[in-house]
Amino acid sequence: MKNLYLKCCGFAVLLFSNYQLSAQRVVTVTENNKNQNSNIQFKSLLSPDYKLIEERNGEKTYIMEGIGMANNASKTNVTLTVNLTFDENEFPYYKVYIYNENGYWKTISQNQQGSIQIPEGTYDILAKFTTINSNDSFVVREQVVISNDTTVDIAESEATNEVATNMFDENGNALEPGVFDAENNFTSHIILDRNLIFKPKKVMFGHSFDSSVPHPESIPIWNFRINNVSDRYQVVQNASATGYTSGKHYFTKFSTLNGIQSSQTLENNPQDWVYHKEKFEKSLLGTATNDSYYPAFVSTSVYENFVGVVFYFYYRGGTYDITDGMEMYLNNPIDNDPNRLLVSPALNDYQGKIDPSWGDTDLLIQGNAVVKEGNGVLYGSGASSTAAPYQLLGSGYYLNYQALPFHPAFSYNVSGNENIIQGTNVPISVFGFDQWTGQLKANYVGRYGEIRESDFLSTNVEVKQNGSTVFNGNYVDNAFFSYSFPASGKMDVTFTNNNMSVDGLESKNITHLEFEQGTSDAVPPTLQHLQFRDTDNKVTDRFASADKGTIRIAGADFDYNKNYIGGQSVELYYSLYNQDNWSNIPLTTDPGNLFLPAFGDLYTASLSNVIVPQDNSWFDVKVIIKDAAGNKQEQIISPAFKIAEKSLAVSDVKKSDFIAYPNPFTNELNIQLPENMKGNVTFKVTDLSGKTVYTQNRRNEKSFVFNGSSLPKGVYIVTVENNGKVVAKKVIKK
Repeated sequence: MKNLYLKCCGFAVLLFSNYQLSAQRVVTVTENNKNQNSNIQFKSLLSPDYKLIEERNGEKTYIMEGIGMANNASKTNVTLTVNLTFDENEFPYYKVYIYNENGYWKTISQNQQGSIQIPEGTYDILAKFTTINSNDSFVVREQVVISNDTTVDIAESEATNEVATNMFDENGNALEPGVFDAENNFTSHIILDRNLIFKPKKVMFGHSFDSSVPHPESIPIWNFRINNVSDRYQVVQNASATGYTSGKHYFTKFSTLNGIQSSQTLENNPQDWVYHKEKFEKSLLGTATNDSYYPAFVSTSVYENFVGVVFYFYYRGGTYDITDGMEMYLNNPIDNDPNRLLVSPALNDYQGKIDPSWGDTDLLIQGNAVVKEGNGVLYGSGASSTAAPYQLLGSGYYLNYQALPFHPAFSYNVSGNENIIQGTNVPISVFGFDQWTGQLKANYVGRYGEIRESDFLSTNVEVKQNGSTVFNGNYVDNAFFSYSFPASGKMDVTFTNNNMSVDGLESKNITHLEFEQGTSDAVPPTLQHLQFRDTDNKVTDRFASADKGTIRIAGADFDYNKNYIGGQSVELYYSLYNQDNWSNIPLTTDPGNLFLPAFGDLYTASLSNVIVPQDNSWFDVKVIIKDAAGNKQEQIISPAFKIAEKSLAVSDVKKSDFIAYPNPFTNELNIQLPENMKGNVTFKVTDLSGKTVYTQNRRNEKSFVFNGSSLPKGVYIVTVENNGKVVAKKVIKK
């Protein structure tokens, strides 16, 4: 037994103010349970706001830092002494945390000496003791009043409540690490994320466990002991288990403990699992460089919408049938419990060196987050914080974005969407500026909310300043990801991504940005999401006929801090695939669906006015967003949607009718006359007041083009008169 007398500290940590809510987090990641013979590769991802403060015995400790240190300058500093009693042979590692309800806190660890000088006040003191096998004991002293020099005695033996956690598969069998395959490799792997949460300030003491070896004496490393604590404390836990029979994968959250006054055993109910299967298609780069198909997963722990640790792992055991899909069991409903677990199935699309200073890097096609909903599965809305697990690919911009709640206009049920294959479409590009570095961060987001990381390896970027090219090269090979823009000037940036093929067609995303550096608003507006649905609410970009198709767009104008500005205008156009002949599709804005911070404004449209010249036609889409300052983003998605049935031919139109398209029009309006109109016709355009603004006689023509570029924007009536009969249509000039 060791009696340790501590008069130490001297490590002050800034508090972090998250974009959604004020919170702090201390995270320790245990990596000493990995096994080199494991088929599962594992990584953990923390926001750049986390700082590594200590690494001992395979355990790394991080603290999230930022702004908002509590102001205690007016209070008198006093000395706090903590006297720890524990068995140093059983508990060779320890750490002590001191904090209060203003969030102010300090730490004590084994490598620190000296006195703790803290402002007088009321504090909680938490001592964490860790065994050689990484099991923890916690002892908490709540609301200790420190008005003068104070000594606090803490003994590890006070931690008498044992909290155990067990997992069971759909048949009631225990899920444990350490299963072997025929080559004597470990195939099963469990990752558990545990948080002890101080509720008044939402300070999260997290410990992330990565285990691919059997538990010593059958005691899971995540089991822990704790003394009696009030409901000012919560324990939340999430688990991911992979590599079991036939390549099955399991994801569950456990019930939240509110205060602990006795020993507890947490375990899932095997009857609560919901089965789900996810399918993917590789990108062109992935197909060309790697014939292997490795399923991967990204799991995100979320507490009251505050994103915690993101885990990334992929499974190399066995053979993955890309056409059949990867199997998983989910028990992660979004309910009244503050603990959430988001699971994003993924495909290891590319593996290789993308920077000489790095080792091999795994780039994913990462699927939209899935959660259990009743007896079914719900897809999220595609703006999860799990986007891009590398700073290179924009994680600094996205990790502070909103994970929950899901956007109601973009989330969707698996029921009715069972045939989705992630990666089989041309993505949009989503951009934002890093406020600290001035660098442009980006992600490619597919139709179903999937993230396409390897697209950056196939993306060329050209940057012009005042008309002169200042950068031209590959996003990765030429290090555009670290390019800092000039401080002033008119910037034109073009991104060209060709890393996809849709329906055998050469496919691309071309994005053009225009913005003025050195002004108060130098951030162009951004397209955040694009999704097609049919009139039966199925998420698809392939329609039986034009009147069956709809489109949903999210976009907004944000500043450097990702604060919503708004006031942008959005235009939508379509063209036959690769024809660059654009016609307008009118958009409807839904002010009631302003969704912040991750999406912005919602725009919807019907495809019913799209002219389909022949069966099974593919179309491109162009989206233009302009903000009040004159900054602009323009994207061409080619191809974007397909319509199986051609529009009615002229001979099929009602004998008394004619066709005028596109409607609304910008400059030119196409007129097609029905077959029963013989001889000359008089074509006339009038405004809503009845004033004729254009008239012309047409001789024996079945189609012609009216040039309305000189007309003001507004609503007009176009009429065709033939043999004493007049037919009319209302058109809109944009």
